[in-house]
Parts: sequence; C-alpha cells; structure tokens
Amino acid sequence: MSHLKGLAALMLSTSVILGGCSILNSAEEEQDYEFVDGKNGAKEIKISEKEKERLKKVGEAYRKENYVPVQEYIGEGFTLAPDNGTDAIAESHRDEVEQAVKKFFKENYKTDIKVHNIVGTTDAASVFVESVGEPHFYTLAIIPVDVKNETVMTDDVWSLEGEIEMSIITGLLAMINDEGFAVLDKYLDELAKEYQLSGRKVEALANVGADKYATPYYRLNAFPSSFQSLLDEYLENPNRTKTEWKSIAKDLSYEPERFSVAIDLFMSKEGVEPDEELIDKIKFDIEKMKGLPRAKYAIILHDNFVDKKSGRGDKENSLDRGIPDLIIKE
Repeated sequence: MSHLKGLAALMLSTSVILGGCSILNSAEEEQDYEFVDGKNGAKEIKISEKEKERLKKVGEAYRKENYVPVQEYIGEGFTLAPDNGTDAIAESHRDEVEQAVKKFFKENYKTDIKVHNIVGTTDAASVFVESVGEPHFYTLAIIPVDVKNETVMTDDVWSLEGEIEMSIITGLLAMINDEGFAVLDKYLDELAKEYQLSGRKVEALANVGADKYATPYYRLNAFPSSFQSLLDEYLENPNRTKTEWKSIAKDLSYEPERFSVAIDLFMSKEGVEPDEELIDKIKFDIEKMKGLPRAKYAIILHDNFVDKKSGRGDKENSLDRGIPDLIIKE
C-alpha cells in the first residue's frame, strides 16, 4: 500500500505544478505577461492588468461556488484527491467498510469507534471516525478500493503514519488536563458571545475534520515520541478511569513545544473582515491567562467562510498570531 501513499503525494505536487502552469500558459497565449528584472539579477514574471482582472474573476467565481458560512458547513462538498469511482463503490459497501474499520481500530488500538463519513479518493476511501467515550478524538483510516472489480479490500485497512497515535495522545492529554482546558473553554465561549465569533460545527469536526482532539474553537496536536510512555499505557489497558490517567501522568515531563493548541476562530457575520485588534487582544489574553495546560498556542482568525472542498477557513485575509513566534505556556 506504500504505492497509494506515494501516489497521493505525487498527485498533490502535480496538481500544484499544473495549476501554476495553466495560469502561465493562459497568460502566455494572450501575451499578458512579461519578464522583468528581479532581485539578484533574477527574472520575475509581471502579469498584465488584463490578466490580473481575469484571475480575479476566476477567484470570485470559485468563492461564489465553494465558500459557505461556517455556521452552515457540516462537510457537504468536501473532496480529497481525484475520485476515480471509489466514493460510490465504498458507499455501496458501507456495512463492510464500517465493520473493517471498526475491526482495525479494535485489533490495533483497542479502541471502539463510530464511522461518520466515507470520502472517495484515488483507488481508496478515507473513513472519518470518532472514538467512543474517553479519550475522545476524531481521526481517519484508509481502505483500498478495487475499482475494476468494484470491491473494497477489507483486510488491508491502514492509516497515515502516526496519525492515530497522535489522536489517542491528544485525547488523553485533554482528559488529563481537563481543568486547564475548562479555563480555555470558558474564555472562548465568553469571547465568542462578546465579539460575535463562531467556531466549526461539531458535525463538520466529525464528518471531515480528523483533527484528533478538537472542539469547535480549537484542536490539539502532539509529537508521539514525547508521549510514548502514555501511549504504551493506553495500548496496555485503555479502560482506565480519568483519576487513574491523571495519576499515571503526574510525573509526565515534556517540553511545551511538543504539545500544541491551535485556536481557530471565525467572524460570525458575512462580510466582516478578521479584526487585527481582536486577534491581538486574544493573544494578550492567552499570554496572561493562568491555569492553561503546558503547551504552545497559536491563534487563527478567519472571516465567516469555509471552503467546502477543504473544510478549512484559511484564506488570504486570515490573521494569525503565534506563527512562527509561539505563545508558550509553561
């Protein structure tokens, strides 16, 4: 199955290259660009005003077709790599897919999951799942699809390297640091009400997120190597109480840079741009806040829209703080 992983990476890089070439070819055909002198003697491409206007219209058409308010988005329209018929095949074998993925998680990670969504990609389907109970997390598994024979390969389920391990670890860290995250939750809830901010819908987190431990307002990430002992304890016996996990973790030592909290916020009203003063206030508040879990923090503030194809809000007008200068909480 390594060929599937390689193929996915190749297709991504090829699409970027071809996308760039298509713009240049269009400009070249109409003589809408010229080479000008750039830095250090290098040549740069200067696109004509006519071509800029054309590209602007292309962008506007894309936004009109694909941008939806974050309050409405639950995953409809989400896509991965080009689907060569795998989406329909996997969906027609949904019961088999669900059974195979549940078996994969139970046998390899001693974890019960529920399947939320199946998204076709090239020669495979990504299966978006949520853990049952605690530790809580969202992640995905991949099941190969035999397009020629219209079958799913239930014995060959796999996952991206380290992805499920990171998901389990973030779920455990959220559970162990529940009091600290309660401080963050309270702050963000109050902030959203006062400044008319929104987060992603829970349905979107489940259907297309695969963001490990996540809430509407933030998601967690961690380096598995820094929390291997915690993961080992889970794989030995996942059925421990929260009190037991806290006892196990009381001597846990890690650098805050190895555990990250990405705060991802949206303006609630359409047409309202992300606010520089507001994101600076949030950064200041996080820096001064007491009781937060030891971690590095980043803040991203978007306008109201999500790109339905990617499920993300990142756009040219998005603002961020803590990238690359991290906000460190000891």
